[in-house]
Amino acid sequence: MEIQRALQSLASLIGRGAAPAKPVEPIQALQAGQRLEGRVLARIGDRQLLLELAGRQVTADSKVPLPPGARVRLEVVEPGIQPRLRVLDAAPQPQISALKTFLPRQIPLAEAIRHLAELATASTDTAALPAPLRESINRLLRTLPTLKDLTSADTLARALDRSGLFAEARPLPDSAPDLKERLLHLAAVLRRTSEMKEPRAATTAVEPSSSGTSGKAKTPPSVSRPGNTAAPSRPPGQPSPLPDGTPQAPRPNPSDGERLESLLHKVSGAVARIVLDQLNSLPRPEDPTPTWHFEVPFRQGETFHDLRLTVRGEKAPSPSKEHARTWTVDLEMDLPGLGRLQARLIYVNGEINTHLWSDRAATRALFERHLDHLAQRFRQAGLTPRTFRVTEAAIANPRTVHDGPLIDERI
Repeated sequence: MEIQRALQSLASLIGRGAAPAKPVEPIQALQAGQRLEGRVLARIGDRQLLLELAGRQVTADSKVPLPPGARVRLEVVEPGIQPRLRVLDAAPQPQISALKTFLPRQIPLAEAIRHLAELATASTDTAALPAPLRESINRLLRTLPTLKDLTSADTLARALDRSGLFAEARPLPDSAPDLKERLLHLAAVLRRTSEMKEPRAATTAVEPSSSGTSGKAKTPPSVSRPGNTAAPSRPPGQPSPLPDGTPQAPRPNPSDGERLESLLHKVSGAVARIVLDQLNSLPRPEDPTPTWHFEVPFRQGETFHDLRLTVRGEKAPSPSKEHARTWTVDLEMDLPGLGRLQARLIYVNGEINTHLWSDRAATRALFERHLDHLAQRFRQAGLTPRTFRVTEAAIANPRTVHDGPLIDERI
């Protein structure tokens, strides 16, 4: 009875505007193996949930911390006055559904940007893009930061703010669209351009038969010119002139549609990449640690690369020691001549610990020679450098290291 009263008190405090707790009544009509549907009221300990089932409150075993309000399917393990239930699965959460949608579509941002730049600078007649589309691409490329911009605190902060991670959270109206908004605008321009260039189905004059059904296609008469025995050569995509010699409007190059489709695929993949970072940056009931995943494409001369950055705030020892929260920043990029670079910065109470790695021994040696300069830069920023370590083993990437499957819906 003490347990029942405790569960009733707990249930009465759950949810906004929740109805008063109902008394726990025995459910005796259940059968072993029977499957039901219920709603989560609260979590009790590490392995049990308090559920509402057919207007009554019961407990069920579950290893997954489902949030209050989640709909679940249950199986009766042991019937009786207080049945033992097991959670089979939960209704698909929006975050999981979105991950399933965007995960197979995403591509690295730098890959998409390089593809855009190649097509925007193409000058041959067969590869050149329409002027409005080319201008939209160039406008996007001009907004990308340079490598030098990423070495300054102010411009790096601006690049992170404009990375697209906070697109929906930014107050409106905003005069400067971020990367996600620019990519979405470019995708809209691509769709309009593709619709305009969609080749119309070729039609031929058909001579009706006497029975009223279509007969053979009527071939238009060829145009002959005095002194010419062979048809004049025409540029690709140029149709034959009409019988009276009037040139027809040029048909779209058959490869135009494929080129635009490929371009739209790259842009859509880049948007999906940003959406995945947004989804992975959302708080999770099972892991309240604040985490943000960024991917920032940047220019270095005529080439494009990206900075991958993850910020994590570890739980503070206690509410009274919020200032003691540990913050970890992981950075990764690939640069010509230096190879793949990784850095992990751990900040707590004004002190910072630094771990550096590269897949090239020459770059690691370069790190070693400039540790004093890095320490000086930290002091100038008001930080106290504690430890520096250049490692020979790659730093675990929080984006790719998982304890289990990427999406685990098992209950």
